[in-house]
Amino acid sequence: MARRPLIGVSVSDQHTHQQLLRQVAAWGYEVVSLLSSQPEAPKPPPDFGSLDLVILDGLAARHWGQDIVRRKQNDPAFFPIILILSPSESPAPWLDAGFDHWLTMPLDERVLSSLIRRLLSQRHQTQHLVNLSEIRYRAVFEATGTATIVVEEDGTICMANRHCGRVTGYSPQELVGTNWTRYVAPESLQTMVRYHFARREGDPTVPSQYETRLINKDGQVRDVMLHVGLIPHTHQSVVSMVDITAERETIRALQAREAFFSSLFNSHGAPMLLIDPETDAIVDANTAACKFYGWSREELRQLRITDINIARADVIRQARADVLSGASSRFEFVHRRADGSTVPVEVFSAAVQAEGKTLIHAVIHDASARKRAEEEKAKLQERLAEAQKMEAVGRLAGGVAHDFNNALTAIIGYTDLILSDAVHCPPEIRGDIEEIRLAAERAAALTRQLLVYSRHHPVQTELVCVNEMLTELVPLLARTLGETIRLAVDTCQQPSTVRVSKPQFQQAVINLALNARDAMPTGGSLTLRTFRVELTEDYCRSRPPLKPGPYVVLTVADTGVGIEPDVLPHIFEPFFTTKPPGQGTGLGLSTVYGLINQCGGWVEVTSEVGKGTTFELYFPYSPADE
Repeated sequence: MARRPLIGVSVSDQHTHQQLLRQVAAWGYEVVSLLSSQPEAPKPPPDFGSLDLVILDGLAARHWGQDIVRRKQNDPAFFPIILILSPSESPAPWLDAGFDHWLTMPLDERVLSSLIRRLLSQRHQTQHLVNLSEIRYRAVFEATGTATIVVEEDGTICMANRHCGRVTGYSPQELVGTNWTRYVAPESLQTMVRYHFARREGDPTVPSQYETRLINKDGQVRDVMLHVGLIPHTHQSVVSMVDITAERETIRALQAREAFFSSLFNSHGAPMLLIDPETDAIVDANTAACKFYGWSREELRQLRITDINIARADVIRQARADVLSGASSRFEFVHRRADGSTVPVEVFSAAVQAEGKTLIHAVIHDASARKRAEEEKAKLQERLAEAQKMEAVGRLAGGVAHDFNNALTAIIGYTDLILSDAVHCPPEIRGDIEEIRLAAERAAALTRQLLVYSRHHPVQTELVCVNEMLTELVPLLARTLGETIRLAVDTCQQPSTVRVSKPQFQQAVINLALNARDAMPTGGSLTLRTFRVELTEDYCRSRPPLKPGPYVVLTVADTGVGIEPDVLPHIFEPFFTTKPPGQGTGLGLSTVYGLINQCGGWVEVTSEVGKGTTFELYFPYSPADE
């Protein structure tokens, strides 16, 4: 049984090294590792004599360069070496030093397999050329599967086998007697001429194998790998030619595809990250990611995803496992930026293969706008529900107040009749009848407030100036608030006319001032301020009663105890009060709400416990000349 070719492998990257050992063995070759147990250094120079082909990277080549070149020079047959280089390494120094062939990481298995087969075939054929006698030399020369020529010192082709037709398109008869330079592409001619004469001068730096470009009979430029060796004791050289155009086109296509996807990655508008799932290190980031996070590309490559994602470590681990298993690809996280700010993000992730390694490709979308929209929608729904609740309460209160007001009207009417008849109303009961009438009047006043709240009570509106009404109310408010509370009024310079019921407006301001006074039992300050504002459609969209346009805003701000968060949603409900029994009807703020509703306005309340409360009343602006 014929011996299988023995291939030695030494690549410093352990992952690539082990992958090559397995792959070469899978292709049916004997394989031996030349790498020592210490990754930083290969084994001492081995005995290359038993090897048929060697695959080395730059580290091994630097350690064994002289030994490899000496081995090639002493071997009468072709001893092939494949040099594995990183994309940033230039092959020129290695080829000038006498090495045979190079491939660039990442390796394409098809190209490598094809190259090994052809190089081993060349070695096999050249071994036959050496081992066979001169009598059988021509038969072997013709029978080899590789295009081969013999060249004289002056460049004349003196022998050519029939396989040359596959590479050059010329028959042996057409090649013999011609000079080899006529078949070389212009861009390769100068280098080949220099190699031709330097080899005959014994220059050890001339490579025995190198890539060049030839022109075939049809005028096509072909990429060709040459193996050149001098015939001992002559100035003739044997040149074996392998057409590698298809391989080179494959490599160029792969490079073009890689460049395309690299450009797609870098120029994409969405932030993208490549993450190593084993270490969580950020392997790469595109331009959009740099702009989004505020770090440069180099800075991002120094970070781990855990430096950006503020989620718990176990949450990140689970998400990584889900991506690798395919269980999930969409996640919502909060990421940190270079300036320390955080932003909600939506992450779409997938496992990808790159350079023989599994990475996670993550596309990041800024979810801030969506989150704000969701929050705004929730607030709008909450306000709508509150408005519907208040409307339902208003209808109920209005119906009860209307029926109750009818009853009170009868009571007041009958008491008036009794009081007007001296015969039927003797002095001893007149006082009681008058008390009944006063109680009925107080109840009627409450029903009128309820009817205003529910908009069942018609009101007479007029064009009034908010600034003037506040000025008129200042003396009354100052007496109402007392000496411990400082009153400040700041009115705007712009026209502040609105169409409201003047008595109701005054009562609403007084009610707000009274509430503020009760919230400041130990004193404080109450500020009344007016200003004009133009409300936009976006602002009004989340406040259904409002319409875009000019508004006069009255703010009533106190420095009191504030309103508890659980109380705030109920403050405008009729009869709702936090005061002790007998100290409030619960209709003060309901009156304010009713006034705002009747004029098509809006009221905003902000409060912080221990710091105070601010009411903002929005009234549609009505020009004075209407």
